[in-house]
Amino acid sequence: MDKNLQTRLLVGFFGIVIILFANFIHLHSFIVVFLFFWSLSVLELIQVIDSDGMYRLFMLMFCLLLGIVCSGYGKIVSYEMVILMWLCSVFAIMGILHFNMVHCKCFQKTGSFIKAIFFPVYVTIPYILLVMIRSGNRGSFWILFMLLTAWVLDIFSYFTGMLIGKHKIAPKISPKKTVEGFVGGLIFSGFFIYIYLKAFTTISLFPVLVISFTLPIAGFLGDLFESFIKRSAGIKDSGDLLSGHGGFLDRFDSLLFIVILFAFYQHVLLWL
Repeated sequence: MDKNLQTRLLVGFFGIVIILFANFIHLHSFIVVFLFFWSLSVLELIQVIDSDGMYRLFMLMFCLLLGIVCSGYGKIVSYEMVILMWLCSVFAIMGILHFNMVHCKCFQKTGSFIKAIFFPVYVTIPYILLVMIRSGNRGSFWILFMLLTAWVLDIFSYFTGMLIGKHKIAPKISPKKTVEGFVGGLIFSGFFIYIYLKAFTTISLFPVLVISFTLPIAGFLGDLFESFIKRSAGIKDSGDLLSGHGGFLDRFDSLLFIVILFAFYQHVLLWL
């Protein structure tokens, strides 16, 4: 077996054990572990966007502010507004990065300030929603569902693409991603979602089918979005803390999008 693959599997195994242990032991253990992941993801993102020191400090403080107001989600602030704010931030980031790439970063100074506003929303809101979902009804069950969805998607996309991948799906953003890998991940993760929901819930068929199809797509878009951020920054990985996996953003990029769509289904459509 390739040494890099061995390292990747070993690090992945220990990471899965830690996450599952934290999820099922207690809410507080889950909060501690994912606040730690969140803080490292924020620090990686600050490095990736390469803003000036003043903007980095502002970005860090804004992330902390978003974390402090998390208790208001669903009460003071509706879930609809939270999800809309996150979507607006993602589209704003795409626009800023595309403009900088096309116009040779002539927008850099103004862009740094705008990125310092929108990037914290992109990375912080999903982590907060994870904690909110974990503290809700059947929280550990739903956290396990989202984690397994992201892992099945990543694993089967990777191995399907490695074995039979030939057609590039977004060569300018992520050269290694293939149509075959995307389809393989979509099929296997969609099948997993369908079995999981039909076996352990009483959700009707139509929502199950919609969720089975759309959650994997959301995860793929999350992976592609983070690749776009790295591409615009001219780097391969968001960090090097996880040997064989890159950084924490690299490992949780698909989950960030999955949890947003899950929150929409659970708190807006009331399907879950």
